[in-house]
This record gives sequence, C-alpha cells and structure tokens, in this order.
Amino acid sequence: MESLSILLVGGVVLGVVFGYVLQRTRFCMAGAVSNAVLFSDFSMLKTYIVAVATAAFGTQLLEIGGWISLGNSPYLHTQVAWLAAMVGGLIFGFGTMLAGGCAGRLVMRTAEGDLGSLLVVAVIGLTGASALFGWLQPIYLAILDSATLSLASESSSLSDVLGVARWLPLVAAPVLGAVLLLFTPRGTQRKVIAWTGLALGGLVVAGWFVSGYLSQDFASSHQTTSVTYAGPIVSSFMVLTSGSVLSDTACFGLAILAGTVIGSAISAFASGRIRWTLPSRSRIPSLIAGGVLMGLGAMLAGGCNIGQGLTGMSTLSIKSLLAVSGFFVGMRLGLYWLSLETGGKSASNCQEHKPGGRIPLGLHR
Repeated sequence: MESLSILLVGGVVLGVVFGYVLQRTRFCMAGAVSNAVLFSDFSMLKTYIVAVATAAFGTQLLEIGGWISLGNSPYLHTQVAWLAAMVGGLIFGFGTMLAGGCAGRLVMRTAEGDLGSLLVVAVIGLTGASALFGWLQPIYLAILDSATLSLASESSSLSDVLGVARWLPLVAAPVLGAVLLLFTPRGTQRKVIAWTGLALGGLVVAGWFVSGYLSQDFASSHQTTSVTYAGPIVSSFMVLTSGSVLSDTACFGLAILAGTVIGSAISAFASGRIRWTLPSRSRIPSLIAGGVLMGLGAMLAGGCNIGQGLTGMSTLSIKSLLAVSGFFVGMRLGLYWLSLETGGKSASNCQEHKPGGRIPLGLHR
C-alpha cells in the first residue's frame, strides 16, 4: 500500500476511535479547568495529565527504539517563537471558554448535531486561513516574528535543552501517572481517569507510528505528526473554498478529522445523544468571538489543545509547554470573564453524565 493510502486509512481509523472516546468520556481541557475552579473536581485534569504521560512515554519509546524520527516533526524546531506560543495559547484558551469547549469537543459536539459548535468550527477555519493567507496575516506574522529564541541544542525538546538522557522521560512519565492515580480514591472514578487517559495518550502514540513508521518509504517526504484538529479544520476550509491540493501531511490530518466526526456520530447515535440544536441568539456573538480567538490563537501557538496539548507535549517540546501554559491561563481568564458577565451564575446547569458517574463538565452543554 502506498504512503498516502496508509496515511488516509490510518488517519480515518485513528479518528474514529478518538472521536468515539471523546464522545463517550466528554473529555475537554476547558471542562477540566472549569470543573477544577467551579466544582473543585480535578478528575478531568488528572485524566489530561495521565494522557500526556502516556503519550510522552510511548512517543519517546518509539524514537529511542528507532521506529520514528521526531526531528521530522513540526514541534522540535530549534527556532522557537516563544512569544507567539504564549500569546497564541492565551487567546486560544480564552476563546475556548467563549465558544463553550476546546477544539476536540467542538468537533465531537458538531457530530452530535450541535449547530453552535459547527458555527465555531467554521469560524476557526475562516480565521485560521485568514491568519495564514488573508487579511490577518500581518498581525500573525508580526507576533510570530517579534520574538524568537535560537537554541544551540540538537532540537527544542526539553531533554535536549536540559542535556538529560533520553531514557529519563520513559521513567518519569509512567511514574507521574501512577502517583497521580494513587492519590485518586479507588473505584469507578479512578478507572475512568486511567482508561480515558491511557486511550487518548495511546492514540497519539498510534498516530506517530502511522505517520512516522508505517507510511514512510524511500519516496515519501511528509512530516511525522499525530492527532491535531486546528490545522485540519483550516485545511478543510481551504479545500472547500479554493480546491487547494494538500500535502500528504495535511491529508493525514483531514483523515483524522473526518474519522473523529464519524466516530463521535457513531457513539452519539448508540447513546441516543444525536439531536439537532440551534444556539440562542444571545450566544451567537460569543460563539463567533470564541471561534476567532481560537483560530488565530491556534495558528500562533502552532496547534490546538490536542495538537499542542497532547501531540506536541508528547515530544517534550518547549514550544508546546509554553503554548499549553498559555492555554490554561487563557481558560482561567475566560472563566473569570464569563463569571463577571453572568454575575457569578456561569456554573449553573453545566453538568453532564459520563459512564461511571456524574461529571460536571464546563460551562456550556
């Protein structure tokens, strides 16, 4: 099977499983922050940490074993646009709170029939394309080029910059995840956190394996990458509006995006959650503003909460670490902004049900 076919088939399969897991577990980084702040519920935040630990362990193992080369990925360039990563992460995180969820959640909710989420996804695509090629490009380039750090190390991974052995993350990552679970009460909650984190992190590792090993041959030239959503959303918008011919790497991302919609829809249909819903008129300005901030923020940060938050973090990239820090700060500021707008009532009616127990999940259903 040729390289592109492997990327397309592998991407769709990965996306289907990823979408199924997202829909079943309702995982969302914005939900993790709002749960922690509004309900003192850290279960979803723990899930994210377990997912990062799993992804980092598996990804580093693949590279040390010689199966993939992370040097061919977009995350480890020695020219680090640190200001763009932080600013992009900040405005992306703020936008997620206005939009009612992070990129993965919005794609999943679109598959369930939420037309408000579809609106945000469309705005993300339009804004991202405008930042790369349109009227927002001067702003995008000004921030991107304003502050860049040139590293003397082999790559911008934390292990290379600090000069520590490559095997150290292989030990640290599972230890971190195990310790976190030890401090979680036994029962269904611990199992949900463990299995969700392992599934999401494991799928990121599978993505690296497909793009970095299975699809690589003497004639291939695509980048090694894994699961992400902001870039593919922008690519899909460009295909629909201009009929652009995409690279193999972009096709892999589109395949994952399409698979995620399919997997989320299958899970939603099986659980009876598919229903067409329109956003209220009062919510539309907030959804559009959130989509604009997420689109521009993702382009500046080099990815979304999944692309940088899981895939980028699995490479131990300094830029990913800066972007994710920005995500969390922006989400917290966005939560505070909404509390001011609603007089402290933003937490009402924002709980969802999840297999194994009731998990409050963010601001907007």
